[in-house]
Amino acid sequence: MAEVVVRRDGSSNFGPKNRFAVFPGFSAGWNINKEDFWTIDQVDQLKLRFSWGQNGNEAIAPFSYTSIIGNDYYYVLGENATILNGAVPATLVNPDVRWETSEQLDIGLDLSLWDGMLVFGFDYYTKYTKDLLLKPVIEDVRGNESPFYNIGEIKNQGVELQLSYNKQWGDFKLGINANAAYLKNEVLAVGNDNGYVDGVQWMTNMDYATRMEEGMPLGYFYGYRTLGIFQNQEEIDSYRYPDGTLIQPFAQPGDLIFQDTDGQGGITSDDRTMIGNPWPKWTYGLNITAGWKGFDFATFLTAKTHLDVMTCQYKLNYRGSANMPTFYLDAWQQEGDRTNIPRLTAIDPNENYRRASDHFMFDASFIKIGLIELGYTLPDKIVHKMKMSRMRVYAAMDNAAIFTKYQLFDPEVGPMEDNVLSTGLDRSIYPQARTTRLGLSVDF
Repeated sequence: MAEVVVRRDGSSNFGPKNRFAVFPGFSAGWNINKEDFWTIDQVDQLKLRFSWGQNGNEAIAPFSYTSIIGNDYYYVLGENATILNGAVPATLVNPDVRWETSEQLDIGLDLSLWDGMLVFGFDYYTKYTKDLLLKPVIEDVRGNESPFYNIGEIKNQGVELQLSYNKQWGDFKLGINANAAYLKNEVLAVGNDNGYVDGVQWMTNMDYATRMEEGMPLGYFYGYRTLGIFQNQEEIDSYRYPDGTLIQPFAQPGDLIFQDTDGQGGITSDDRTMIGNPWPKWTYGLNITAGWKGFDFATFLTAKTHLDVMTCQYKLNYRGSANMPTFYLDAWQQEGDRTNIPRLTAIDPNENYRRASDHFMFDASFIKIGLIELGYTLPDKIVHKMKMSRMRVYAAMDNAAIFTKYQLFDPEVGPMEDNVLSTGLDRSIYPQARTTRLGLSVDF
């Protein structure tokens, strides 16, 4: 955490109106197996846990309540339109910015059986983040970057499970550690009148594709729903309002059918709705280790399910003059083509490729083999002759394989530009590399 300097008036370098706060917390546990009434010898530990507490989260750099002066701004002055260099505050100022506060309740259970051969853990938690720090989008006409604001309240609720098994049979030993976590994320409050904050644009100068809104997941994908592809002119002509008005008058066969969500005035920005969630509902992990005499083996797997990614790799002006993913070879070409990819066109009067829609949404669930490692430790009698205490050779591979329906580079797309509302927007993030390692470890 960055250093915080407290002055005599109680202010700090984080903000002129901030003072140190006392964040309370407590925890309690009950080892039931240590009670006199406990008689089950196979149970090593049975412990109930309860904890509650608050933490302050700075999350941004010191002096964020003020702004530095930037000198890379230019002005056009005079009759001759002379370009002059000027200096202005780089960021708008928010003197009221303060720390986030995270309040968490946790109820847990620890169970160990047969001298630790089988260990089980369970946790239920609810975490509230208040005074959420966020840098919202502001109008370009202001000419400055947005400052951080304390703009809302978030609730994370979930369950975490752990299970481990450790056993040895003679020279062979095996260890299996598995975990699973369930998460539900919800925005409880947004600090403005309309109850939402626009996130980030999915392409330059295009629709905002994410949103923070009360009652919804943080940074959910916001756009148009589609109902398929027009196969012929008859389908276009029959897609009308009750008064006979065409809903998509600029459409041609092969174009996307956009859903009229609000039922008013054609396809407009008011038809946008939730089209995806960047947060996984379930996250899994599996770690397996094994050993036999001098050989050892380890592998680590991870998985995430029920999460979405929106693709936004390609600028509109490059479409038609640059390579595209191979699945665009399945784009609609003639009536009867059963595909979810609209016709390719540089003009795009129907805005198939200009609107942020569920056409660009992909299921990003995956299973990844994160590590495979095989090693061999030489016998002591050989190593000691070489004046060493231990020698091990090994071969390992990181990011060995991934199994997913996601058709582009990497389904693990995190936030970009330090903005949590950009989570899940795939702007050609560099994929995690597969690495092969050969090693020798020596102890003297």
